[in-house]
Amino acid sequence: MSKIIIVRMVPHFRHGLFTKLHKEHGWKVIAASNPPKDGGYKLVKEAPYLETMPFVFPTFLHKFAAFVPVGRIIKKYNPSIIIAEGGVHMSSTYTLPLHRLWHKNLRIGFWSHGYQTGILGLQKGFINTIKRFIKRFPLNRADFEVVYSRRGKNYVSNFRNPKTVYIAQNSLDMDDLGKTVLPYTPDVDGYRNLLYVGRLTASKNIEFLIEAMHQMIQKNLKVRLFIVGDGPMMQSLQKLAGNLTDKNIIFTGEIYDESELSVYFAKADLFVIPGTAGLSVNHSLAHNLPVLAFEETDAGPAHSPEIEYIQNDVTGYLVKGFNTKSLTKKLEDIVSEKVSPRIKMEKSLGTYVKENISLNRMAQVFINIEKDFYPHPSKNVMK
Repeated sequence: MSKIIIVRMVPHFRHGLFTKLHKEHGWKVIAASNPPKDGGYKLVKEAPYLETMPFVFPTFLHKFAAFVPVGRIIKKYNPSIIIAEGGVHMSSTYTLPLHRLWHKNLRIGFWSHGYQTGILGLQKGFINTIKRFIKRFPLNRADFEVVYSRRGKNYVSNFRNPKTVYIAQNSLDMDDLGKTVLPYTPDVDGYRNLLYVGRLTASKNIEFLIEAMHQMIQKNLKVRLFIVGDGPMMQSLQKLAGNLTDKNIIFTGEIYDESELSVYFAKADLFVIPGTAGLSVNHSLAHNLPVLAFEETDAGPAHSPEIEYIQNDVTGYLVKGFNTKSLTKKLEDIVSEKVSPRIKMEKSLGTYVKENISLNRMAQVFINIEKDFYPHPSKNVMK
């Protein structure tokens, strides 16, 4: 009997985790042999842990819609544990609980944010209640759930035994990234360097950051911004940057090679996310670089669970007030300080990463699930 993780596709940032689970504990990953293009992620196509089979992707229904051949997977691998993406647009979310009824020795779990991004609580109203029921009904039929944050666990615990909710704090392969990390190299001319790395899309609100740059330059502050990435907003953002382009605001285009990216991380004093925060938080912290982002509000931005890893004056800053004025004021204060935030938070940031978002810590969650449910659930979990 085997232990299986079902995903639509394997993004490159999951390679380290899946490799570790396969080598040390025998987990297999089943993914689509025909994945659609998805959000600009570089995908893993071949790996010792990875086995593929055709999925059906009716993207005309939803960009994340997938019909997963759960019956074929169970027949071929005879698993004792299956952990699957807990997406409402994946057929496995609804069929796995049925297979759980038919296969008495099978244990199933779902892996997700635990909450809908952007929803800060248990919103009231008939429509929200129906939506929540549709999503939660199949998930509640699972033996356990895996979420990324305390916020996710707190939400899911409204619907099931908290002992069956595991927190796997999202992590990149910090050890692998560490091979390319370069030491901090501040500019000799006294400039503070801000960095953004990611897709240039509307949800990232890069225009807030460019407008803040214009205001800081008008006040003669010595600051530069490096924007690494590409996307549909590129031309409009370059136009907004105006005469600051190539002087104080440098657009590099897409860079995927970690050794090239490391050069920009090494010269930066602060990583700035003016919109939705996700794994870029981890990426920055892996390079020992503090992160600044907005606090989440009803008006936005709608953060992923990684926002939890930005701790004020420990790993970065959370800005109150989702507007250009608040961002500009905070950046002005930081840029004007004599000591770089990178130097101020060097020790606290390193300690936080080691204790909270290492790959070993994330993998340990899956090992704990194996101990609790393989081959049968422990009495402690079922209490």
